[in-house]
Amino acid sequence: MDQKLLAVLLGVISGGIGYWITTFWMRPILQYRDLRLKVFADFIFYAQVVSAEGLNDRMKALYEDRISNEA
Repeated sequence: MDQKLLAVLLGVISGGIGYWITTFWMRPILQYRDLRLKVFADFIFYAQVVSAEGLNDRMKALYEDRISNEA
């Protein structure tokens, strides 16, 4: 087999595998993490399900906004 043809085939195959991994493995994981963060923020803001202790600054700000809106 010619070296150039082998290089092209190897590139096409590795590109296809990379596309498959990105589309069907990484993207769903990242979408899940984003959705989980949004649901967690909504729990803090609307449902008062989670306490603000130990959260990052953004989540604490959402908690404080909810408290100030109720009063």
